[in-house]
Amino acid sequence: MRRFFSSGKGTLLSRRIVPGTSVLAFILGAWPVAGHSEGEAEFSERMRMAARLGALEEMETCCRSVLAESPDDLKARAYLGASQALSELSEGSTAWRREALVGLAMGLSGEMAEALQAARKALVAGAPSSGALVFVQRLARLAARSGDVPEVERFCRRWAAEEVEDEWPHLLLAHVYEAEGDVGKARVPLLQALSLAPMNPTCHVVLGWMDMGRLPLDEVEMRFRQALHFDSQDCGALAGLAEVERVRGRPEDALKMAHDSVRGGGPQAHGRHVLAEILVQMGKPGEAQRQYEAILRLDPLDASALHRLAVLQELQGIEAEASWRRFLQVEAHSSPRAWLARNGLVELDTQKLPWSGRQPAWSPDGRKLVMVRERDGSDRIVIQPMDSPTDALEVKLGLTGRIGSVCWSPDGRLLAMDVSEGGGGMEGIYLKDLTNDRPAWRLVESPALFPRFSPGGLQILWSVRDPPGCQVTDLAGETVLRRTPVSAADWSPDGSLIVGAQEYSGQRSDLWVYRLERGKAVRRLTREHRNFMPRYHPLGHAIVFCRTEPGGVTGWCAASCDAAGSPVAVMRPPGTDCPGAFAWSPEGQQGVIQPGGTEDLWQVRWGGLSPKPFELAVDLNAGRLTVTVQNLASRSAQADVSFRVYDQESFQIQAWRAEGRPAFIPGNNAHSWGEFIEPEAMVRGHTARVEAVRSDGLRSVLLWRMPSARD
Repeated sequence: MRRFFSSGKGTLLSRRIVPGTSVLAFILGAWPVAGHSEGEAEFSERMRMAARLGALEEMETCCRSVLAESPDDLKARAYLGASQALSELSEGSTAWRREALVGLAMGLSGEMAEALQAARKALVAGAPSSGALVFVQRLARLAARSGDVPEVERFCRRWAAEEVEDEWPHLLLAHVYEAEGDVGKARVPLLQALSLAPMNPTCHVVLGWMDMGRLPLDEVEMRFRQALHFDSQDCGALAGLAEVERVRGRPEDALKMAHDSVRGGGPQAHGRHVLAEILVQMGKPGEAQRQYEAILRLDPLDASALHRLAVLQELQGIEAEASWRRFLQVEAHSSPRAWLARNGLVELDTQKLPWSGRQPAWSPDGRKLVMVRERDGSDRIVIQPMDSPTDALEVKLGLTGRIGSVCWSPDGRLLAMDVSEGGGGMEGIYLKDLTNDRPAWRLVESPALFPRFSPGGLQILWSVRDPPGCQVTDLAGETVLRRTPVSAADWSPDGSLIVGAQEYSGQRSDLWVYRLERGKAVRRLTREHRNFMPRYHPLGHAIVFCRTEPGGVTGWCAASCDAAGSPVAVMRPPGTDCPGAFAWSPEGQQGVIQPGGTEDLWQVRWGGLSPKPFELAVDLNAGRLTVTVQNLASRSAQADVSFRVYDQESFQIQAWRAEGRPAFIPGNNAHSWGEFIEPEAMVRGHTARVEAVRSDGLRSVLLWRMPSARD
């Protein structure tokens, strides 16, 4: 499966450069970062005036005075890091060095036009054929994040008109268009640059990285080898070949090329990005983390390094919140990567599970999966413990036919499933009581699909296809909500809303949120392409769904529940473009996907700064369970706290709601509740799901494994 957050093309572009010109990366990387809150105008003015005079010592003094009051100020740290990197290089003229630092200072003070001019002078003085690749890479990121693409386009066109045989303004435009996501448009100026300078290895390197993931690896490899033909020590080409070998699954072969790229790249970060990903592939996350830390010592504004550092820390069980927040300081808050990080939807790790099945669903205590498997021409339901691949249990249903989807009740005692193509009039939605061996019984007759238990477990949401719609039925089969025009719907965590897909044609369907008590539409979440199979995140702040775009490309996207912003791509099912199935774990930090057309199952772990309106602390002492809720917001809130205890069979054995009503918690304050736990519940391996729900519906969820009474 392709990782959505790999180091990526934009991070890995590099080449061996004349000492000093590589630090032009710092010029563009600093602009989108907000400055310190006090004295920002004074700082900008001092940097601007010092830069116009070329007073390098004054600029450094200014930054050090800022850091004395605000040690984490990213602008000042970025300038000093660039200055340190330049001072360590003794080769060549100092003219390019002065212009590079002047450009950086102009960028920090908000003077983009003057920064561009200084950067161009630095490139000319420092041999542009050696340093321009890093320059255009950073400039493209700036333009994409700040919305200054038109201004950069004008700058490049003037440059190209003045130097008609110069390939560098065309390379800059290519990167700007690629950063906007239009690779087809980016190839036009890139090929023009290649026609102007066919012997420039940089052009071949850029084209190779642009084609990574779009063309066969053999063709991409040829691009990098062509660059090495013109410069056998080109570090960008070496990094590209290392990435090709890594993608091919040959990390040992890739390792030497990556080391060669790092040794030849001076203060560049690009070779280290590739090296770090290779180390991750070789199972050495600690060594990879050190590579990213080395990058950030000289460039604290490298968003990709900050992002990957946070991911690696989470994978190693290291507290990563500070790293995530530093990443969000650097990355534009409207960017897709920033949105995912802020909503806890960063893909940390994806692993293939050692068993197979269809339509997976988690048990309410998060320790088991239920899935569908075919045997002897008929479907069966199997319960699979997550920590024991050999202990699968087949559920005796007393049914024949095709099972479309399965859902587990919140108390762990019932399964709901839809059955079709069984013959004998058995089609419909069935319930199976897991506490006994009696056959499943029919709740709703055909046509009925996609059953989903309500959060309280007393109602079932189900869908029909012709005409598309859904309705709600209680466990006695009585209608609670008549048909709404959305199908394959899901409940919000508090049970007040449902989200489903409304079809307009075979190529277009949008997601709509409906309020359950009125059956009325609340908002539309999507406005293009074909969107279907929405699933609320257990925290209730986001929705993950399947999307098919023109060309048949299918992947999973996420959207805010309040329809703020456009949906963001999350992941692609491995090995197929067909839609499959996705299931959240109860705490929302893991998921299982089944790619369409297969019975393979993949476990995905998620990270990032998921919303935490409340911080939960749980303590069990002498049979008393104490839940402490810290209100993290500055404003006061009403909190409703409850927990459920599950035994080894995933059955609910105890439930409790604090004081039977919401409690008032002032902003930035805490409140505690306590309840005694039944002795039989205090057995090793039992779990408790604790929920603190704010009055506006936001919540924190904690699945907690209880210690045994002996402990």
